[in-house]
Amino acid sequence: MVLAAMAGLWSLRPPDPPRSEPPADQFSVERAMRHVERIAREPHFIGTLAHEQVREYIASQFAAAGVETAEQQTTMVRTAAQQVNAVRVQNLAARLRGTTGGQAILLAAHYDSVAAAPGAADDGHGVAVLLESLRALKAGPPLRNDVIFLATDAEEAGLWGARAFVDRHPWREQVRAALNLEARGTSGPVWMFRTNPGSGWLVRALAKAAPFPQASSLGDEVFRFMPNDTDLTAFRRAGYPGMDFAFIGDPAHYHSSLDRVENLDRRSLYQQGANAVALLRFLGGLDLNSQARAEAVYHGTSKTGLLVYARSLALPLALVAAGLSLAAALIGLYRRWLTPLGILAGIGATLVAAGIGFALCWFTEPMFQRGPGKAYAYAYHHSLYQLAFLGVSAAIASVIFGWFMRRSRAGNLWIGTMVIWAILGMASGTLLPGMSHVFVWPLLLVSAGALVWLKWGDADFDRLGPVAIVFVLSAPAVVLTVQTIAALLVSFPDRGSGIGAALAVLLGGLLAPHLKLAGACGRWWLPGALSAAGLALFLVAGGKGFDASHPRPDTLSYGLDLDANRAYWLSSDRAADAYTSGYLGAAPVRAPLREFPPLRGRAMLQAPAPLKALGPTTVELTDSQTEGDLRIVRLSVRPQRPVSVLYLYLDPEAELSGVSVDGGPMEFVPDRRGAGSRPVLTFGGLPREGAVVQLWLRGGVSPLRVLAIDWAYGVESAPRPAGFMPHPFNSDMTLVSKTYMLK
Repeated sequence: MVLAAMAGLWSLRPPDPPRSEPPADQFSVERAMRHVERIAREPHFIGTLAHEQVREYIASQFAAAGVETAEQQTTMVRTAAQQVNAVRVQNLAARLRGTTGGQAILLAAHYDSVAAAPGAADDGHGVAVLLESLRALKAGPPLRNDVIFLATDAEEAGLWGARAFVDRHPWREQVRAALNLEARGTSGPVWMFRTNPGSGWLVRALAKAAPFPQASSLGDEVFRFMPNDTDLTAFRRAGYPGMDFAFIGDPAHYHSSLDRVENLDRRSLYQQGANAVALLRFLGGLDLNSQARAEAVYHGTSKTGLLVYARSLALPLALVAAGLSLAAALIGLYRRWLTPLGILAGIGATLVAAGIGFALCWFTEPMFQRGPGKAYAYAYHHSLYQLAFLGVSAAIASVIFGWFMRRSRAGNLWIGTMVIWAILGMASGTLLPGMSHVFVWPLLLVSAGALVWLKWGDADFDRLGPVAIVFVLSAPAVVLTVQTIAALLVSFPDRGSGIGAALAVLLGGLLAPHLKLAGACGRWWLPGALSAAGLALFLVAGGKGFDASHPRPDTLSYGLDLDANRAYWLSSDRAADAYTSGYLGAAPVRAPLREFPPLRGRAMLQAPAPLKALGPTTVELTDSQTEGDLRIVRLSVRPQRPVSVLYLYLDPEAELSGVSVDGGPMEFVPDRRGAGSRPVLTFGGLPREGAVVQLWLRGGVSPLRVLAIDWAYGVESAPRPAGFMPHPFNSDMTLVSKTYMLK
């Protein structure tokens, strides 16, 4: 069983790239890495010079490929309760024409990064796969269908580029399937973790065509309850069948300055690219209009095989598994190897053990993340902490199981645990079909083993033949469950141990005969060894601090208030550290900073800063008209430096009725807002040439007071020393504010 668990972990290992250069029509890691190195030189958030340079590089590569290209420039607007969000989007697309035309497969990745990260993984690797896949497919035989390679803009700001494509791009109508490439870390296997409705045929294509498929429909169900989105969310709203691909190892690197080229695992890049090329080539030969749009349950890896079946079979399979376990229970009771009270006690023992393991992790895990920097220290070493939690939880479970088996037969615990799995299987098969395989297939295998034991074995598991068959049938259940636990732990590095511990304890109940035969239950060596291992891992993890490879995050920003002619050093940290204290001083003031509404008035460390010659974004009134009780004003806004986000705050008395940006149609603005709030327009990716904003204001406010606050990433300060890095959020911002009175 230990070997089976190790096999489950080994099956998740990404493949090694070939040592020699592959043929021209195959994916090349070396060529893709050269693209990553060019894209991920520095952070390239919208509105930065680096963002423009990355866009120009991608455009040049598309042009060099000699295929049809289309650059989409548009301004997207979204309104809600006197809040207006606008973003300038510049998508890049290339189209490899097929022999028939009219049907297209979309391969997408976003080319912007967050403000703090160079974005080698998220999503520089995805853009590199786009470019290398285009080259490889063009070098091979022509495809039947078109392939659209889409580099979306402003994904990190709210999926704006993908929304712009599905709303306004002329190629959107021909798309029949969408594949989206993402990352939430810098290493690990590539999971196909989410599908759009009607994508069962795509999952089957993945299983058939991809050389290294790895997928689980558990992700489909988990994402239903999570706020996380990718560009596939926008493609879902357009009705495209689609699949999301990502690797998620080293999650502490996600959205941080550690997301750089040297930390990107080439194996992950190879798996992503090799799968993309093979899948596009396969889909490129299908009749995309004739595919049945059904749902699927799926799980597996390239090493263990990818199991795919219709979602409509989830509940019937759960009922079959429950029926087998019920048959085993009835036969065991008939043969007097089991007792009703013993099975009930077995159910109770497993539930108590799983509940204790879950509660221990769920309520204790956050304690290790409290305090300055502790959350990141935990994230860096989360695998050690999680293994420690699993070890202690398993030790507690082994004590409970041992206590039980000293008083009752192991078969009662075994069958009792199967009852729990049967209930979970039927519940998930009914409510969350994509999750059902987690419970159904281990139960099917183990309950089949139980029937073998009841037919040819004996009450105390002493006959070698039946026991060997039980072992063989249990091993795949261990592999499947270990794969699921490992995926959950890396997917939820801050709160995943509780779920993983509960599932591990439930697996332990299914292995009751194995524990009995190994002499593990009823003795103290197993819980003692597990406890010692868990405590040792806690000590090792707790002793690991910050260093050059695991830097401490901190925040430092600069704010310039031109109305008061005052500047501030700002930090959202609880206390200044060795780096920020050089700017904030030894005893900085903590107070709300209401001069900068984007900071939402929260208390921040602040200290006086030198005034810098930073020009504000200018706001000019170019036209004003009155229609009834509406005043229609046209504003020209122009930045004096690269600006990522511009905020325009209007008078609290003003009531926005509509807005138009860059000559687009009027967008209606709802008048619902909270007490004391003020209308605000947020503009992301403000171009250097500026923008034109037209406002419909109810009440004829005059003069119109506008507070303009722009922020750009980067602070003129000394580089951080080794062992420190900017926090992924709310750090290294330069804000400039100025109020304009427009008559």
